[in-house]
Amino acid sequence: MKLIYIDLDGVCADFTKNVSEMFKLTNTPIHLPENLAPWTYEGEERQRLNIVMETYNFWINLEPYLWSKGLVELCQKYGDVRFLSKARPNSGCMAGKMDWILKYFPEMKHKTILTTQDKWVCSSPNSILIDDDLRHKDGWTNGGGYYYHWEELKGCQEGNTIAKKRIIQLEKILNE
Repeated sequence: MKLIYIDLDGVCADFTKNVSEMFKLTNTPIHLPENLAPWTYEGEERQRLNIVMETYNFWINLEPYLWSKGLVELCQKYGDVRFLSKARPNSGCMAGKMDWILKYFPEMKHKTILTTQDKWVCSSPNSILIDDDLRHKDGWTNGGGYYYHWEELKGCQEGNTIAKKRIIQLEKILNE
């Protein structure tokens, strides 16, 4: 049986929408240049983002993407599914993420791993990680797992159409 790990923010929860509202960004296209993305900010803006990302309310108030349920249900047809997300230690982040899961995916209560460590510790030859952050790819594949890059859709209008195409592509991979 495959172990399928799904990241939360950027894959199932709309991280960019809340951050964009916080920084009053009006243009968040699908390919927002990384050097302009809020998570690359430095100085005072980065401190502000860090403070907000450590709060419970930031995480509990993220909106789920419209395709989130469909993605989780598809994966459940092909393996044992877990949410796998990094959380900031000693902050409200972990509780906010857990309560977000209970709010939108209560059936995943006991199928969630929130870690302050790298995700690769869960990698194995029969595992798949669906994640928007390419920084996790090398560690995951070095552990023998398959990495599926789910590029964050960053508030684009055609997000649902793109997500449906990705889900079809992902189903082909899961069916192998």
